Amino acid sequence: MEAALSAVTASTRPSPPSRMFSRLAITGLDLTDQALVDQRLIETDGTPDKSRLGANAAIALSMAVAHAAAAAAGQPLYRYLAGDGR
Repeated sequence: MEAALSAVTASTRPSPPSRMFSRLAITGLDLTDQALVDQRLIETDGTPDKSRLGANAAIALSMAVAHAAAAAAGQPLYRYLAGDGR
């Protein structure tokens, strides 16, 4: 999982403050707990309209975590999100 977190947070250019802030919000979380990741982003933003982080940035980060978790599990995203129901 550590490699997946690194893939989500890696960047080769300077980050805007909101992006850096959102990275700090999910550092150390279990990437397989999508609800926890999303809840932490909501709490970190702290505004009703997601204006601090930006709604687009929050959903992009949430999706990046889902993609990383699926990759770590060796599954395509659609199967990972579907769970064991296949």
